Amino acid sequence: MLASGATPTPAPLGQYTYRLSGSRKEYDVNLGYYLSPSIALTVGMKNIKQTYNSLRADGSIFYTGETDYNGPIVGITGGGSLGHNFAFYGNLSYGFLNGTYKSTNTKFDATFNSTELGIAYRPISYLSFLVGYKYQTIDNKEPNDSVYKDVGLDVTKGFILGANLTF
Repeated sequence: MLASGATPTPAPLGQYTYRLSGSRKEYDVNLGYYLSPSIALTVGMKNIKQTYNSLRADGSIFYTGETDYNGPIVGITGGGSLGHNFAFYGNLSYGFLNGTYKSTNTKFDATFNSTELGIAYRPISYLSFLVGYKYQTIDNKEPNDSVYKDVGLDVTKGFILGANLTF
């Protein structure tokens, strides 16, 4: 799956050449409990919607698909002060997602893994802004009766921006 704005890559399809383009909308909501001032356990829900287009060599679309994922996630997060309202942070999360290929209404299970490292800035006590690097995978487990008969690994990686409210 290509991230939004990614350059499509040509690939052979029989006697044709096609390219893929895609977009992704993702959110998660988490609650955490601090075990110490710098380590917290989290639990939450994740939702991901992916839309992808298969394009002919002339750029026309010959297939559009959509995949939805949702399910619970758990994690651990931690960090430490760098001074002057700056801190470093890191987190790991894992989840069990339910997936659906919308075009065929095929349901499947998937596991979710995420690792993130970065720097946070806290201008006031309950608000922080983050910049970091994230590496995330979704490992699809196709059902035995699936027409696809394969296992897919979706990798998303790159720099991220975020905001946290603490209450």
